Amino acid sequence: LLRKSFGKSGIGGAIEGAIAGLFATLMTGIIGGTIALPIYGTMFGPWLIVVSFFNMPILCVPWVLAIAGIHVAFCQYRQERDTIFQWTPPSEKRARS
Repeated sequence: LLRKSFGKSGIGGAIEGAIAGLFATLMTGIIGGTIALPIYGTMFGPWLIVVSFFNMPILCVPWVLAIAGIHVAFCQYRQERDTIFQWTPPSEKRARS
């Protein structure tokens, strides 16, 4: 749902990726809580994640690193995808072969 927010370059892209990471974290709680307990889990799932991060802040480190890794992976994906749609002159194509 938030993949368009990850992988953008620059400071604005990093801020947008961080905000998307926050929303992804809360959505993880919503989805996981709904699966575990359909009515109350939807409400308490995100709350459980927030309380867990406040009780043990060391849990934030791997989570933030995972979100940052997703952002970097999407950045590389976007760069590779953009090269597919760039026009290269025929002389360069022959030189690469």
